[in-house]
Amino acid sequence: MSEKVSIVIPVYNSEAFLEDCVECILNQTYKNIEIILIDDGSTDNSYQILEILQKDHPSIIRIYHQENMGTGATRNRGILYAVGTYLMFADNDDTMSPDYIETMVNLIKKTDSDMVVGGCHRVTESGKTIFKHRLNAHAWSKFRMTTPWGRIMRTRFVLENHLKFGEFVLGEDAYFTISAYNASPKIVTTDYIGYHWVDHPKSVSNTVQKQAVSDPFPLLEGLLNRNEVCRNITKNELDYFIIKYLMFHLTHIAKTVTTDQLYESMQQYFEWLDSNLPGYMTNQLLGVFSPKGEQVSIRLFVWLMVKMSMKKKRLLMKFFKRFS
Repeated sequence: MSEKVSIVIPVYNSEAFLEDCVECILNQTYKNIEIILIDDGSTDNSYQILEILQKDHPSIIRIYHQENMGTGATRNRGILYAVGTYLMFADNDDTMSPDYIETMVNLIKKTDSDMVVGGCHRVTESGKTIFKHRLNAHAWSKFRMTTPWGRIMRTRFVLENHLKFGEFVLGEDAYFTISAYNASPKIVTTDYIGYHWVDHPKSVSNTVQKQAVSDPFPLLEGLLNRNEVCRNITKNELDYFIIKYLMFHLTHIAKTVTTDQLYESMQQYFEWLDSNLPGYMTNQLLGVFSPKGEQVSIRLFVWLMVKMSMKKKRLLMKFFKRFS
């Protein structure tokens, strides 16, 4: 008999998308699944929809309700509920190809790995592809995908290594995935894409991402503390991820803050790097041709932001702000 797969889905104010999300999982070619849906204090009819879905599929769907705790804490709770050999996550407004779970199960078995990391399709609500995020076999490639979805893992691996999502506003998923990469030498990437990250302009996750100008430092300090000893990732990889994260956080906040606020944040970010990663400017992965597995445009942007003078950094970010 096939091994059970647990799919954990935090639910928050997703009444418009929830049925499509669950139906695409129920219609998977791989049938030995449990769907764990945790309502995180929704204020719409999400929980009522969950009750109907659970009534229709009582042997597959398990539902829970809690006061609002946030996505990280909700996923952590879902891990404890999971009884499957394998564990997956999904967002409550996304979908997946019919063979997605079956393909990922076959890959984790074939490779005898603790986790298989895939990419995703970014699609419109009508299903039109906006872009494809495809991974390759280079060691760095897995660092390009830090979402909880788009991957499959052994439940035992997560529990034995006490892997948890961070319970902070920004980057709770990156805290989990980077820590997982450091916990095992058996992390495998695949160029297969079966997860559909749906662009819902009015969804809660999209709104939060656009509006929140959140402090990135709890995540980064959490990563450094949790991964003080680099066992299965290198120190250069961890530090480069942090550098890249900060540089791209600047590009996100550039869209919502004034130029003076942007410059102030940039000064703060580089002071943080000086204090917490004192050798960051000589990181061996910094360059136009590395890390292999990263997009060339991203390598170039990170390299320029680290190597240029503060005056030139400001000019680059001013240009980005103007045309973003």
